[in-house]
Amino acid sequence: MQNKKGFFIVIEGIDASGKATQTKKVVEKLKEKGKKVKYINFPEYDSKFGSLIGKYLRGEFGKKEEIPVEIRCMLYAMDRYQFKEEIQNHLKEGKLVVSDRYIESNLGYQTTEYDGKERKKLIKWIETVEGRLPQSDIVIFLDVSPKEAYALHDQKSLREYMGNDERDIHESVSDFQEKVYENYHKLAEEKDKWIKIKCVEKGELRSIEDIHGEIMEKIEDHIN
Repeated sequence: MQNKKGFFIVIEGIDASGKATQTKKVVEKLKEKGKKVKYINFPEYDSKFGSLIGKYLRGEFGKKEEIPVEIRCMLYAMDRYQFKEEIQNHLKEGKLVVSDRYIESNLGYQTTEYDGKERKKLIKWIETVEGRLPQSDIVIFLDVSPKEAYALHDQKSLREYMGNDERDIHESVSDFQEKVYENYHKLAEEKDKWIKIKCVEKGELRSIEDIHGEIMEKIEDHIN
């Protein structure tokens, strides 16, 4: 991006890996330090295009496999593009933008059906489609396995986009989150700006504060 003065932090991970909690804690800590910060999160289900994602996840457009991957990718891209100018302005003002999910979610979630060259081609296509958006400077990947995340999911409050306590069409496929998890690991190895935070040690989930502390160390290494 031209004339960019701020810094763009994205926090990623599979469903129920603690992204919302850690993103908000990062925002609070940076504000305590006197930084100018903007919190964003995607999908924005209450927005014009984000509402289409809610319908997709509820299965209103059919099963996931019935919808071409390009259409799935573009649904999420449209949601982000409607906020393009807003994000650009925050960065031009020198703010630290902290996002719960971003372009990287499309890379992790929508390429699960592909391997080798086909996976690389789809990743390149997604990056091209979303290439006119402000790009992340660092990506914090919360490394939580689907097994731990599944248990955490059952403790979460009901999601407005679902309207009930059912799992969405991504979560209802038993092996899907495992494939996404594997994809995130590959991306963390392939992309220099990705930083992996191991959230489980010796079979035990680390405390929220412990994980937060490591995340802040990594962020401060880049912004100071």
